Amino acid sequence: MPKDIVNSTNTAYDEMKQKWHLIDDLMGGTQMMRDAGTTWMFKHPRESQTSYDSRIKNSFLFEAYKEAVNDIVAKPFSKDIVVKGELPDRLLDITDNIDLRGSTLTQFARKMFQEGVHRGLVHVLVDFPQTNGQLNLAEERGLGIRPFFVLIPASNMLGWQTTTTANGKVVVTQIRFREWREESVGKYATQMVEYIRVINIGFWELWRRATDTKSSADEYIRVDSGLYTFNGIPLTTMYLNRTAFMKADPSLEGLAWQNLAHWNSDSDRRNVLKFASVGLLFISGISD
Repeated sequence: MPKDIVNSTNTAYDEMKQKWHLIDDLMGGTQMMRDAGTTWMFKHPRESQTSYDSRIKNSFLFEAYKEAVNDIVAKPFSKDIVVKGELPDRLLDITDNIDLRGSTLTQFARKMFQEGVHRGLVHVLVDFPQTNGQLNLAEERGLGIRPFFVLIPASNMLGWQTTTTANGKVVVTQIRFREWREESVGKYATQMVEYIRVINIGFWELWRRATDTKSSADEYIRVDSGLYTFNGIPLTTMYLNRTAFMKADPSLEGLAWQNLAHWNSDSDRRNVLKFASVGLLFISGISD
C-alpha cells in the first residue's frame, strides 16, 4: 500500500492485526466461523466439497472465548461507577452522557474494558465539539458545550507517529483512526460511510472514503480540517497485555486457539455421529 494514502497502517498495527482474525471470528459466533470456511474449518483429504459444505453447515461453535471475555468484563461492573469528589459545573452530566451519544460512564468503561480484554489494549480520546472559534468560554458554558470521550478500538487506530523527549519519554505527535458515520441515501435509505480522522499537534483533518462506483477502493477525500488548540494529543491508552508502546497481544489468545481446536474436533464428532446414527438393513440365516 502506498505510504501517502491516509488509511495506510503502521508496522505495529499490521503485526497486531494478524492475531485479531481468530478472536474476531470467535466473538462473531457460529455464523462468523462458518463464513470463514477453510480458514478455521479444515477440509479433510479426499473430502468432497459437497460433504465439506454439509459438515460446516451442521457445525456449532461452543462460545468459550466469548463467554470468558464477557465474564471477565462483567465482574468489575456489577455496580455502577461512582465518581468521588465534586465535578466542575460544566461536567456534572458527564457521568450520564460521557460520549455525547447517551452512554453512561459505566457503559463506556465496560465497553472500554471489553475492548482491552479482547485485543490487549484500547484507546480513549478526549475531544471537544467544533465551534470554529465563534464562541467565547462563557458562551460555550452557557450552551453546555463540554469535552467528551471517544472510544477508539485498537482495530481502528490505523497509525501513529511519536517523538522522544530529552528525558526519554515517548510522546505521540500524530494519530490516524477510522470511524463510521451513517448518512442518508435518497429519501429513505441510509449507508455507513468510512471516515478517517488525522490529529496532529496543532491541527486536524477529516477524510471521507469515496463511495461512488468510479472511485478506487482506497480513494479518500479531505472534507474538513481545522486547528487543534490543545498542546499535545489528548489520547490515553489502556494496556492489558502490553508488548511495546501502542502495541499488545490479545489477552486470551491461548484460550482462542483452544476454542478453535474444539470447533474442529466437535465438527468431526458430529459428522461421525451423523453416519453412525443411520440404521443399516441386516439379515442373517437366509440363503439367496
